[in-house]
Amino acid sequence: MTQLFFITGTDTDAGKTSFAVAWLKHLNSQGFLTQGIKPIASGGLSTPKGVHNDDALAIQSAMSLTLPYSQINPIALTDPIAPHIAAEREGRSLKAADIIEMVESRVDPRADVCLIEGAGGWFTPLNSHETYADVVTQANWPVIVVVGMKLGCLNHALLTMANLTQRGIQTVGWIANIMVEPMTALSENLAYLDSALPVPRLATLHSQHRLSVGKLAESVTSPAL
Repeated sequence: MTQLFFITGTDTDAGKTSFAVAWLKHLNSQGFLTQGIKPIASGGLSTPKGVHNDDALAIQSAMSLTLPYSQINPIALTDPIAPHIAAEREGRSLKAADIIEMVESRVDPRADVCLIEGAGGWFTPLNSHETYADVVTQANWPVIVVVGMKLGCLNHALLTMANLTQRGIQTVGWIANIMVEPMTALSENLAYLDSALPVPRLATLHSQHRLSVGKLAESVTSPAL
């Protein structure tokens, strides 16, 4: 059975895609068959086959299974803005139940691991009354939180984790994404999050997609041989 993980971030540009790409490549090297899905992507270029988003293309190129773009990114929106606004401009609606159905119907049964990447942060709106948090809550996917280590990340990480805990969502752990220009007092901020968050730091992502795996390796079971 395919192991699913939902990757959320503490903010836009926290490093969700960079982590997904790095982890997919690591899993590939360990013999896993991998797939990635970015259900909703805002901002992309029009092609003869529709709108294609850079993040979704990066995920598609990093996974080991060869699948069509539409199976990776079913909702590709043109404008690089909040998804619910971009969808409204295109006369489309985003609903939690529909997104869950889209994802589950696109998971390839051959995949040992499938990473599902969110859009923006944990509470990215889908419509006037639902957010991405409602998708994950209803689907009951285990979550990994990517923390972009920059000013403001402590507040964002604590708020995100508090809501995950309140909703009773299985949170596997968190990832520290070290930005290209590391934040001031980086080691002290890492130490604080290590002690304050109720789940372990699974890995540290450095610039150039270099991943120090750490406890992340314990998150998946060995692929069937």
